[in-house]
Amino acid sequence: MTTTFHVAASAEKNVKPTYGEVRVTIRSEEKVAQESYDKVALENNDFANKWRDESIVTQFSTLNSMRSYTTQVLVDNEFELRYVTAVEYLLQFEDFSKLGEFISTIAGNDLYSFLIQWKLSKDVRNSAEAELRKEVMQNALRTARDYARGAGFEAEKLQLVSMSDKPYSSFAPSLTRGKMGVAAAGVNFSNEQTIPEIEPNDIRVTSSVEAVYSANY
Repeated sequence: MTTTFHVAASAEKNVKPTYGEVRVTIRSEEKVAQESYDKVALENNDFANKWRDESIVTQFSTLNSMRSYTTQVLVDNEFELRYVTAVEYLLQFEDFSKLGEFISTIAGNDLYSFLIQWKLSKDVRNSAEAELRKEVMQNALRTARDYARGAGFEAEKLQLVSMSDKPYSSFAPSLTRGKMGVAAAGVNFSNEQTIPEIEPNDIRVTSSVEAVYSANY
């Protein structure tokens, strides 16, 4: 007599990020269109000239070129027209101490906002995923053997019939900063400190599988 055991298993691993991506937005919102444009244009030139070829930046690219548009804001229960100019960049840092130095140069300027996301290099991610593939299948087989023993089958003679693995996922809290200041995990500003301490959050890589094993009396 043959019976089948359907099991699900998962595994996860915390991995230190290999680099950080910083999305930087330079944005001005003014009542006069030219004032908005001039503020961003000046800051944009200075920023690009300083960081485009800086050695501590491993990658520098433009996400959105400088653009202008209008919006409305509520002031004393009435909507007022505002002129907005903005530009966005993406910078990559592998040296997190240098990332702290970079953040210190823009954190006090209200024209800037930023988002830091922690990333894994391809080699590091592939290595973590390979470990998880082994672990998750071991977990699935262990569970199936427990069921088999409980049902009176020979657990060591289970045969894998089919399996379906689910996509890998990863998660690491991001660090954001707007006009109200710095928020989220991974950074520490003190009153006496001009360069923030950057402590990257681990990236949690997960994997799961559904498997079917068969056993005979």
